[in-house]
Parts: sequence; structure tokens; C-alpha cells
Amino acid sequence: MNLRKYLSIILCLLCITTALTFGGCLEILEVLNEVLDEWEIESDSEYADDDYEYYGFFDGYDYYDFYDDYEDYSDYSDYSDSTPDRSSDNSIPSATLDKSSAKSFIASVRSNYKIILTADNWLLSGSHGAEHMNSIEYVLATFSPAFVGKFVDSFADYRYRIFLELNYGTGDAYELGSTLLYKDVTIFLHYNSDSYYNGITVGTFAHELAHAIHFLIEENIGEARSQRDMKSFNGSFDYAGDYYDYYWDESLHGTTFATDYGMSNHYEDWATIIERLVTEPDVMGRILSDTRNDPLFKKTQYIRDTIYKYISDECSAVFEPLHYAEATRRLAY
Repeated sequence: MNLRKYLSIILCLLCITTALTFGGCLEILEVLNEVLDEWEIESDSEYADDDYEYYGFFDGYDYYDFYDDYEDYSDYSDYSDSTPDRSSDNSIPSATLDKSSAKSFIASVRSNYKIILTADNWLLSGSHGAEHMNSIEYVLATFSPAFVGKFVDSFADYRYRIFLELNYGTGDAYELGSTLLYKDVTIFLHYNSDSYYNGITVGTFAHELAHAIHFLIEENIGEARSQRDMKSFNGSFDYAGDYYDYYWDESLHGTTFATDYGMSNHYEDWATIIERLVTEPDVMGRILSDTRNDPLFKKTQYIRDTIYKYISDECSAVFEPLHYAEATRRLAY
């Protein structure tokens, strides 16, 4: 008998006792049933309340966007930090969703991508439910079901499962998401009512999924080699060594790093490149096409080739900006 049934029996007994004394049993049962429905949405992860000794990263908002300072790219009409507009192929209505829609979406993510999705109350069934679902589906579909399936299966070889947890965060508005490797791989996306700090977006999910992919790569090649390989493209620059202690080297903006945040360590370097490939493909295509940006171009090639080698090449849509840049560079010669 599962936890829901035990709780149902206990709560029903309490209702009967209360009804005998005060009446109103049916009204109480309706309220309790709503509570149980919410618990069911959240109860899939057996490690939800674990005290993690984690290996992972907490990612905050990147305030400084260097693209505005890159002289050749002054027109950013196609640049946005928000979720891309996909209304033309959006099959999920924008109105408030009910709990059955949330449960159906959770089931589809597990069925199509083998990822165990859990969500705090209303994050998939409230007024932002459709937006959150679309962001998650967009990222997973961009990587492709085939790639994500092989990625999850590869982690299963190391006895890890993949969890995606949507929650209301830690109270720190700057923390948008995190990825932890402990017992299983868990990607956390943190919701904040201030949309400026909402982490349930295409950008944050792509960034955190990139961390998880990087963890798997390091299971194959080791952390030392991974760091050495990434640093090899940076010239004399060394990573800051702290997640939020950036080096403000203007000469590296756009030429070597996708964002300033990527200067902190090789993990954030990797994740920010993939994040920008997914969220700003046109901008990244132009930047990677410019031969003055060879370090970033070659680093992006390395990330693609490493993923293709150790996981699968079925995520080619993510690297379309790189493919465009490679074709552009060939035509230039």
C-alpha cells in the first residue's frame, strides 16, 4: 500500500471523528482530497527531502551582458533573455491549467524523455503553468527525444536517474537553478513571482541541462582532463575559481567566452555556451562566424564533438549556430 493510501485512511478516520462531533464531513473530505492531489504531483522523487552532500552548481542571474559592448553586433532585435515566442506551434493553452494537465505533462516527460519531473503546488497548474511547460518541452525537444533518452540511459549505466524539480527556491531571488549529482542527478529550477528572477525558463533549463551533460562527460574523461581541455582555448586567461568572482577582461567578451559568468570556471564556461546556443542562436551564429572569435568558435566545436563522441550526435539542432558558422567560414575562403 503506497503513502497516498495510508494518508487517505488516516485522514478519513479523522474526518469521521470530526463529523460525529461537528458535522460537515463532506466539505472536509473535499478539502482533503485537494491536498492529496497536490501531494501526488510532488511525491515522485524519493530524494526530495534528502540532505544533499552535493556535487553541483547554483546559478544566479547574469547581470552584465557583454553583447551590448561588442561593436559589430549593435542590432539585437532578435536577442532576448525571456522564453522565446512559440505561439505558432504552442499546443498548450495559456489560460490557467488544471491539475490533470499537470499530471499528464509529468507523465509525458517521463514517457518521452525518461526524466522524472516533480513540481511544487501550482507551478504546472497555475497561471504560469503553460509557460513553464512550454519552456521545459522546448529545451528537451531542441536536444531531441533520441538524444535525451541516450543521455538518461548513459547515466543509468552509472546507476543514476535524472530528476527535474520545479520549486519555489531557497528564498534567494538571485538563485535561478542548480544541478546536483548525489545518488541521482537532480536539476532544480526555482520559481520567483518576479519574472526577472524566474528560473523556470528556456535559458535556465538549457544551462542546467548542460551541467548535467557535462557531469556525464566527466564520468568518461575525468574532471582534470575536462578542465584542461576547456582551458586550452583561453590563452593565458585562468578561470576565476569562484562561481561569482568574475574576471572582467573586456578583450575576451565574445571572443573567448559566451558570457561573463562563463569566466568563473570550466563548468560555467561549458554551460553558458550551450545556454546561448539554445536561447540566442542567431546572435551566436554571427559571433562564431567572425574569425576574430576563433577561441570561442573552437571551444564550441570541442563541446559539440565531445558530446557527439560520448553521448550521441542526435542533438544537432542545438549546434545549428555552429554549423552555420562553419559553413560561413568555408565560403569566406
